Amino acid sequence: MAEKTRLEIEHTEALGQLARRTANLADAQAQLRGDDRLTDQAVLALIRAFNTEIKETAAFLADAFEFEKKDGAEAPSDLDTAEELGEVHERTTEILGPELVALLRTTDHHGDPALVRLAFQGGMVEYARWMSASWFFEDPEDEQLLADIYQHVRAAQPQAVAGRWRALTHTHVQELIHGAPELSDYFIDAFVNVLLTAGFRSSAAALHAVVGERFADRIAALVRLAIGLNKAVGAEVTACELKVLSAAPGVPFDAETMIDLVDGAPQAGEAVLCTCKLGLSRADKEDGAWTKTTLLKPTVVMQSGLEELLAQGDSTPTKTNSKP
Repeated sequence: MAEKTRLEIEHTEALGQLARRTANLADAQAQLRGDDRLTDQAVLALIRAFNTEIKETAAFLADAFEFEKKDGAEAPSDLDTAEELGEVHERTTEILGPELVALLRTTDHHGDPALVRLAFQGGMVEYARWMSASWFFEDPEDEQLLADIYQHVRAAQPQAVAGRWRALTHTHVQELIHGAPELSDYFIDAFVNVLLTAGFRSSAAALHAVVGERFADRIAALVRLAIGLNKAVGAEVTACELKVLSAAPGVPFDAETMIDLVDGAPQAGEAVLCTCKLGLSRADKEDGAWTKTTLLKPTVVMQSGLEELLAQGDSTPTKTNSKP
Protein backbone atom coordinates (compact mmCIF):
# COMPACT_ATOMS: atom_id res chain seq x y z
CA MET A 1 0.00 0.00 0.00
CA ALA A 2 2.82 2.40 0.88
CA GLU A 3 4.59 1.61 -2.38
CA LYS A 4 1.41 2.28 -4.35
CA THR A 5 0.92 5.61 -2.58
CA ARG A 6 4.53 6.61 -3.32
CA LEU A 7 4.10 5.79 -7.01
CA GLU A 8 0.88 7.79 -7.20
CA ILE A 9 2.60 10.82 -5.64
CA GLU A 10 5.52 10.55 -8.04
CA HIS A 11 3.13 10.20 -10.96
CA THR A 12 1.22 13.30 -9.87
CA GLU A 13 4.46 15.28 -9.51
CA ALA A 14 5.62 14.12 -12.92
CA LEU A 15 2.34 15.25 -14.48
CA GLY A 16 2.73 18.62 -12.77
CA GLN A 17 6.26 19.03 -14.09
CA LEU A 18 5.11 18.06 -17.58
CA ALA A 19 2.30 20.64 -17.46
CA ARG A 20 4.71 23.36 -16.35
CA ARG A 21 7.23 22.50 -19.02
CA THR A 22 4.50 22.41 -21.66
CA ALA A 23 3.36 25.87 -20.60
CA ASN A 24 6.94 27.16 -20.67
CA LEU A 25 7.48 25.66 -24.12
CA ALA A 26 4.30 27.27 -25.42
CA ASP A 27 5.42 30.62 -24.05
CA ALA A 28 8.85 30.25 -25.63
CA GLN A 29 7.33 29.28 -28.97
CA ALA A 30 5.05 32.29 -28.86
CA GLN A 31 8.02 34.54 -28.23
CA LEU A 32 10.04 32.98 -31.04
CA ARG A 33 7.13 33.36 -33.45
CA GLY A 34 7.19 37.06 -32.68
CA ASP A 35 3.52 37.26 -31.63
CA ASP A 36 2.93 40.99 -31.95
CA ARG A 37 0.54 43.28 -30.16
CA LEU A 38 0.35 45.54 -33.23
CA THR A 39 0.21 45.00 -36.97
CA ASP A 40 2.02 47.11 -39.52
CA GLN A 41 -1.38 48.49 -40.55
CA ALA A 42 -1.96 49.71 -36.99
CA VAL A 43 1.41 51.47 -37.08
CA LEU A 44 0.48 52.94 -40.46
CA ALA A 45 -2.67 54.38 -38.90
CA LEU A 46 -0.53 55.90 -36.15
CA ILE A 47 1.74 57.50 -38.76
CA ARG A 48 -1.25 59.06 -40.52
CA ALA A 49 -2.59 60.40 -37.22
CA PHE A 50 0.83 61.88 -36.48
CA ASN A 51 0.93 63.54 -39.91
CA THR A 52 -2.46 65.11 -39.27
CA GLU A 53 -1.37 66.42 -35.89
CA ILE A 54 1.83 67.84 -37.39
CA LYS A 55 -0.06 69.68 -40.13
CA GLU A 56 -2.66 71.13 -37.76
CA THR A 57 -0.07 72.16 -35.18
CA ALA A 58 2.05 73.89 -37.82
CA ALA A 59 -0.96 75.86 -39.04
CA PHE A 60 -2.05 76.75 -35.53
CA LEU A 61 1.36 78.05 -34.49
CA ALA A 62 2.15 79.86 -37.72
CA ASP A 63 -1.01 81.94 -37.48
CA ALA A 64 -0.45 82.73 -33.80
CA PHE A 65 2.56 85.00 -34.42
CA GLU A 66 2.59 88.36 -36.19
CA PHE A 67 5.77 89.15 -38.12
CA GLU A 68 7.04 92.62 -38.89
CA LYS A 69 7.49 93.60 -42.52
CA LYS A 70 10.80 93.00 -44.25
CA ASP A 71 12.01 95.49 -46.82
CA GLY A 72 13.90 93.07 -49.03
CA ALA A 73 16.39 92.18 -46.33
CA GLU A 74 16.63 90.07 -43.22
CA ALA A 75 14.65 91.55 -40.34
CA PRO A 76 16.49 92.80 -37.25
CA SER A 77 16.64 90.50 -34.24
CA ASP A 78 16.16 90.91 -30.50
CA LEU A 79 18.86 88.32 -29.80
CA ASP A 80 21.73 89.67 -27.75
CA THR A 81 24.61 88.98 -30.10
CA ALA A 82 25.34 88.06 -33.69
CA GLU A 83 26.92 84.89 -32.32
CA GLU A 84 23.64 83.90 -30.66
CA LEU A 85 21.74 84.50 -33.89
CA GLY A 86 24.33 82.48 -35.77
CA GLU A 87 23.81 79.57 -33.38
CA VAL A 88 20.06 79.74 -33.98
CA HIS A 89 20.58 79.64 -37.74
CA GLU A 90 23.00 76.72 -37.38
CA ARG A 91 20.56 74.66 -35.33
CA THR A 92 17.74 75.40 -37.74
CA THR A 93 19.93 74.45 -40.70
CA GLU A 94 20.75 71.09 -39.09
CA ILE A 95 17.05 70.21 -39.21
CA LEU A 96 15.72 72.05 -42.27
CA GLY A 97 18.76 72.42 -44.53
CA PRO A 98 20.37 75.61 -45.88
CA GLU A 99 17.89 76.30 -48.70
CA LEU A 100 14.80 76.52 -46.50
CA VAL A 101 16.69 78.50 -43.86
CA ALA A 102 17.79 81.03 -46.48
CA LEU A 103 14.16 81.43 -47.60
CA LEU A 104 12.99 81.88 -44.01
CA ARG A 105 15.55 84.61 -43.43
CA THR A 106 14.76 86.67 -46.52
CA THR A 107 11.03 86.12 -47.15
CA ASP A 108 8.52 88.63 -45.81
CA HIS A 109 6.18 86.65 -43.54
CA HIS A 110 4.03 89.62 -42.55
CA GLY A 111 0.43 88.70 -43.26
CA ASP A 112 1.37 85.40 -44.89
CA PRO A 113 3.07 82.80 -42.66
CA ALA A 114 2.79 79.97 -45.22
CA LEU A 115 6.55 79.41 -45.38
CA VAL A 116 6.82 79.45 -41.59
CA ARG A 117 4.04 76.86 -41.47
CA LEU A 118 5.97 74.65 -43.89
CA ALA A 119 9.15 75.03 -41.83
CA PHE A 120 7.26 74.02 -38.68
CA GLN A 121 6.06 70.89 -40.46
CA GLY A 122 9.54 70.05 -41.67
CA GLY A 123 11.01 70.46 -38.19
CA MET A 124 8.36 68.32 -36.51
CA VAL A 125 8.74 65.62 -39.15
CA GLU A 126 12.49 65.36 -38.64
CA TYR A 127 12.22 65.19 -34.85
CA ALA A 128 9.39 62.66 -35.07
CA ARG A 129 11.42 60.43 -37.39
CA TRP A 130 14.42 60.56 -35.04
CA MET A 131 12.27 59.86 -31.97
CA SER A 132 10.62 56.87 -33.65
CA ALA A 133 13.95 55.10 -34.11
CA SER A 134 15.60 56.10 -30.84
CA TRP A 135 16.59 53.55 -28.22
CA PHE A 136 16.41 55.96 -25.30
CA PHE A 137 15.98 59.49 -26.70
CA GLU A 138 19.55 60.70 -26.36
CA ASP A 139 22.13 61.92 -28.84
CA PRO A 140 22.46 59.41 -31.71
CA GLU A 141 26.17 59.05 -31.01
CA ASP A 142 25.35 57.91 -27.47
CA GLU A 143 22.98 55.30 -28.85
CA GLN A 144 25.34 53.97 -31.50
CA LEU A 145 26.53 51.00 -29.42
CA LEU A 146 23.02 49.55 -29.15
CA ALA A 147 22.42 50.18 -32.84
CA ASP A 148 25.66 48.37 -33.75
CA ILE A 149 24.83 45.41 -31.49
CA TYR A 150 21.39 45.11 -33.02
CA GLN A 151 22.80 45.09 -36.53
CA HIS A 152 24.94 42.08 -35.55
CA VAL A 153 21.95 40.35 -33.94
CA ARG A 154 19.83 40.94 -37.06
CA ALA A 155 22.53 39.52 -39.31
CA ALA A 156 23.17 36.44 -37.21
CA GLN A 157 19.69 35.48 -35.96
CA PRO A 158 16.26 34.76 -37.45
CA GLN A 159 13.93 37.76 -37.42
CA ALA A 160 11.79 36.29 -34.64
CA VAL A 161 14.80 36.09 -32.33
CA ALA A 162 16.25 39.45 -33.37
CA GLY A 163 12.88 41.17 -33.06
CA ARG A 164 12.37 39.73 -29.60
CA TRP A 165 15.85 40.96 -28.55
CA ARG A 166 15.01 44.41 -29.88
CA ALA A 167 11.69 44.55 -28.05
CA LEU A 168 13.14 43.49 -24.69
CA THR A 169 16.18 45.75 -24.97
CA HIS A 170 14.10 48.70 -26.14
CA THR A 171 11.69 48.34 -23.22
CA HIS A 172 14.24 47.88 -20.44
CA VAL A 173 16.92 50.33 -21.55
CA GLN A 174 14.46 53.24 -21.41
CA GLU A 175 13.36 52.24 -17.91
CA LEU A 176 16.95 51.90 -16.71
CA ILE A 177 18.15 55.22 -18.12
CA HIS A 178 15.48 57.73 -17.24
CA GLY A 179 11.99 56.30 -17.14
CA ALA A 180 9.47 58.50 -18.94
CA PRO A 181 11.29 60.63 -21.55
CA GLU A 182 11.00 64.42 -21.66
CA LEU A 183 10.55 65.28 -25.31
CA SER A 184 8.60 68.53 -25.27
CA ASP A 185 11.73 70.70 -25.31
CA TYR A 186 12.77 69.25 -28.66
CA PHE A 187 9.57 70.45 -30.30
CA ILE A 188 9.65 73.80 -28.49
CA ASP A 189 13.24 74.38 -29.62
CA ALA A 190 12.25 73.58 -33.19
CA PHE A 191 9.42 76.13 -33.10
CA VAL A 192 11.55 78.80 -31.44
CA ASN A 193 14.44 78.38 -33.87
CA VAL A 194 12.12 78.62 -36.88
CA LEU A 195 10.45 81.75 -35.52
CA LEU A 196 13.74 83.48 -34.74
CA THR A 197 15.23 82.49 -38.10
CA ALA A 198 12.14 83.86 -39.85
CA GLY A 199 12.70 87.20 -38.11
CA PHE A 200 10.25 87.18 -35.22
CA ARG A 201 11.31 89.85 -32.71
CA SER A 202 11.96 88.23 -29.33
CA SER A 203 14.70 86.82 -27.16
CA ALA A 204 15.15 83.05 -27.31
CA ALA A 205 14.38 82.57 -23.61
CA ALA A 206 11.19 84.64 -23.71
CA LEU A 207 9.96 82.94 -26.86
CA HIS A 208 10.71 79.50 -25.44
CA ALA A 209 8.58 80.30 -22.38
CA VAL A 210 5.71 81.68 -24.47
CA VAL A 211 5.62 78.70 -26.83
CA GLY A 212 5.86 76.18 -24.01
CA GLU A 213 3.02 77.79 -22.09
CA ARG A 214 0.60 78.86 -24.82
CA PHE A 215 0.83 75.66 -26.85
CA ALA A 216 1.31 73.12 -24.07
CA ASP A 217 -1.65 70.98 -25.17
CA ARG A 218 -0.48 70.82 -28.79
CA ILE A 219 3.05 69.93 -27.75
CA ALA A 220 1.79 67.29 -25.30
CA ALA A 221 -0.16 65.66 -28.15
CA LEU A 222 2.99 65.54 -30.29
CA VAL A 223 4.95 63.96 -27.44
CA ARG A 224 2.29 61.30 -26.85
CA LEU A 225 2.31 60.37 -30.52
CA ALA A 226 6.11 60.30 -30.63
CA ILE A 227 6.35 57.99 -27.62
CA GLY A 228 3.59 55.78 -28.98
CA LEU A 229 5.30 55.50 -32.36
CA ASN A 230 8.66 54.76 -30.74
CA LYS A 231 7.09 51.98 -28.66
CA ALA A 232 5.20 50.54 -31.62
CA VAL A 233 8.22 50.37 -33.94
CA GLY A 234 10.72 49.41 -31.26
CA ALA A 235 8.85 47.00 -28.98
CA GLU A 236 5.40 46.03 -30.20
CA VAL A 237 6.18 44.71 -33.69
CA THR A 238 8.83 41.98 -33.80
CA ALA A 239 7.94 39.79 -36.78
CA CYS A 240 9.36 42.38 -39.18
CA GLU A 241 11.33 45.62 -39.17
CA LEU A 242 9.36 48.84 -39.50
CA LYS A 243 11.09 52.14 -40.25
CA VAL A 244 9.61 55.62 -40.21
CA LEU A 245 10.65 57.51 -43.35
CA SER A 246 11.47 61.08 -44.26
CA ALA A 247 13.64 62.54 -46.99
CA ALA A 248 16.54 64.63 -45.73
CA PRO A 249 16.72 68.19 -47.09
CA GLY A 250 18.95 68.30 -50.16
CA VAL A 251 18.63 64.67 -51.26
CA PRO A 252 17.60 64.10 -54.91
CA PHE A 253 13.91 63.48 -55.47
CA ASP A 254 13.07 59.81 -56.11
CA ALA A 255 9.56 59.02 -57.31
CA GLU A 256 9.98 55.40 -56.21
CA THR A 257 10.35 56.37 -52.55
CA MET A 258 8.75 59.85 -52.22
CA ILE A 259 5.63 61.80 -53.14
CA ASP A 260 5.80 65.40 -54.32
CA LEU A 261 3.19 67.40 -52.40
CA VAL A 262 2.51 69.73 -55.32
CA ASP A 263 2.87 66.99 -57.95
CA GLY A 264 4.67 69.34 -60.24
CA ALA A 265 6.83 66.73 -61.98
CA PRO A 266 10.18 67.58 -60.33
CA GLN A 267 13.17 67.80 -62.61
CA ALA A 268 15.53 64.84 -62.66
CA GLY A 269 17.93 65.08 -59.72
CA GLU A 270 16.14 68.07 -58.17
CA ALA A 271 16.81 68.35 -54.44
CA VAL A 272 14.15 67.98 -51.76
CA LEU A 273 13.43 71.18 -49.84
CA CYS A 274 11.84 69.43 -46.84
CA THR A 275 9.51 66.60 -45.85
CA CYS A 276 6.05 67.53 -44.62
CA LYS A 277 4.56 64.05 -44.06
CA LEU A 278 6.15 60.92 -42.60
CA GLY A 279 6.26 57.60 -44.45
CA LEU A 280 6.70 53.98 -43.36
CA SER A 281 8.57 50.96 -44.73
CA ARG A 282 8.59 47.28 -43.79
CA ALA A 283 11.50 44.83 -44.10
CA ASP A 284 11.13 41.04 -43.85
CA LYS A 285 13.89 38.45 -43.57
CA GLU A 286 13.36 35.13 -45.34
CA ASP A 287 16.07 32.53 -45.81
CA GLY A 288 18.69 35.06 -44.80
CA ALA A 289 17.63 37.65 -47.41
CA TRP A 290 15.82 40.93 -46.75
CA THR A 291 12.90 42.25 -48.77
CA LYS A 292 11.70 45.84 -48.31
CA THR A 293 8.22 47.21 -48.93
CA THR A 294 7.22 50.86 -48.76
CA LEU A 295 3.87 51.02 -46.97
CA LEU A 296 3.61 54.81 -47.16
CA LYS A 297 5.89 57.17 -49.08
CA PRO A 298 6.95 60.35 -47.28
CA THR A 299 5.53 63.53 -48.81
CA VAL A 300 8.10 66.14 -49.77
CA VAL A 301 8.19 69.73 -51.01
CA MET A 302 10.42 70.71 -53.91
CA GLN A 303 11.92 74.09 -54.65
CA SER A 304 10.22 74.10 -58.07
CA GLY A 305 6.79 73.63 -56.51
CA LEU A 306 7.22 76.01 -53.60
CA GLU A 307 5.76 79.08 -55.30
CA GLU A 308 2.64 77.17 -56.32
CA LEU A 309 2.30 75.71 -52.84
CA LEU A 310 2.55 79.06 -51.11
CA ALA A 311 0.10 80.59 -53.59
CA GLN A 312 -2.54 78.02 -52.68
CA GLY A 313 -3.17 79.83 -49.39
CA ASP A 314 -4.19 76.81 -47.33
CA SER A 315 -6.73 77.75 -44.68
CA THR A 316 -5.59 77.57 -41.08
CA PRO A 317 -7.65 76.83 -37.96
CA THR A 318 -6.96 79.99 -36.01
CA LYS A 319 -5.78 83.53 -36.38
CA THR A 320 -4.60 85.90 -33.69
CA ASN A 321 -3.01 89.27 -34.22
CA SER A 322 -1.73 89.61 -30.67
CA LYS A 323 2.04 89.52 -30.53
CA PRO A 324 3.36 87.31 -27.70
